[in-house]
Amino acid sequence: MDDQIDVPSELLNENENPTSDSYRGLFERTVKKFADQAYRTLLITYKDMSMNEYQEIKSANNDFAKESDKEVLENGLIAIGLFGLQDPLRDTIVSSIEKCKNAGIQVIMCTGDNIDTAIAISKNAGIVTKEQLEASKYTAMTGKEFREAVGGLKQVDHPDKKDI
Repeated sequence: MDDQIDVPSELLNENENPTSDSYRGLFERTVKKFADQAYRTLLITYKDMSMNEYQEIKSANNDFAKESDKEVLENGLIAIGLFGLQDPLRDTIVSSIEKCKNAGIQVIMCTGDNIDTAIAISKNAGIVTKEQLEASKYTAMTGKEFREAVGGLKQVDHPDKKDI
């Protein structure tokens, strides 16, 4: 992933001269390009191992009881493809956002996903404009940024809440 490769012109940033980058950098540029076009990115990888090797790794790592136990499998992978998929907006989303704005509701994009993808989707849906994004850091944010901005998550008990 650290070997150098020439960057294709379609992945160069605006006003960037032809350059080379690592394969990792090329992946990151591609993810950014896809995200800016509202694409979700999938990296397809594999690792050759026998079922016995897999079982040994699983046994040595808590039988993969927790998600973090599986991280050992994410080393030495071979990348075979990077794909961009776009989830089309529902036909009514732009008009729904417009109705909310006309009713005085401020719509904010908050995502647990890639912020660049969220911003592109927000623009396509009519939630934000480029000018609004530049004017306020609260126009589009990740869930983590939102929780930090509001002081974290709080448990609120409601008197009408019934145990189910």
